[in-house]
Amino acid sequence: MRITRNKVPDEEFNKHKMRALGPQHPDVKAFIQKEDNDCKCWNNYVKIVNQTMGAGLEYQRNRYTGRTPFD
Repeated sequence: MRITRNKVPDEEFNKHKMRALGPQHPDVKAFIQKEDNDCKCWNNYVKIVNQTMGAGLEYQRNRYTGRTPFD
């Protein structure tokens, strides 16, 4: 498997699993929820930093669903 700079090695496997099993499968929900939690943590940090310092950091999207989760 080819590892690129921005992708985690399991990302392609998880995307394939999501296509095969569907987004409602418990195994798929688990890694979607983990990615949502990671994005929420980052996005809440970015929101605070941008409001206080005007840093211009960008929000992170969920790699599997394309959503931008917030708290």
